[in-house]
Amino acid sequence: MRGSHSRPPAAEAFAAQAELITALQQRASLYTHPKGTVLFNQGDPTRGVYVLLEGSARLLVHRDDNRTVQVRTVGPGYLLGLSGTILNRAYLFTAKLAQDSRVAFVESADLLDFLRQHSDLCFDVVELLGGELLDLPPAIQHRTTRNRHHRANA
Repeated sequence: MRGSHSRPPAAEAFAAQAELITALQQRASLYTHPKGTVLFNQGDPTRGVYVLLEGSARLLVHRDDNRTVQVRTVGPGYLLGLSGTILNRAYLFTAKLAQDSRVAFVESADLLDFLRQHSDLCFDVVELLGGELLDLPPAIQHRTTRNRHHRANA
């Protein structure tokens, strides 16, 4: 459990702790985007993590049958693209803003450098990553496992 750290306002299951968000903002570029903005698409190469500071985003999965399914809606404190960035893989979801939002973007190399310098916050990131990956829909879990198996045998 993360117990001793304070959570950001209106935190939800996948929200980062305030200390981590504040530290990441110091390395980030801040942006305000209107509702409907797509921050990244499923399958795009990862460029970094988007920290949702205000507003909300929908995480969408494009299925093999050409249908799009909403996985979840996330709010302030969510680190969009964390799993793809840490695992050095394409983004697993499409992230589309559900309302006008303020985000902080941290490039992949900056995030990894940050984690090397702030080992005290690494466990917070690992916990977020683990929770996100465990909560993946079965179709994405299968695709992620298949890609890992394919890379291991390449």
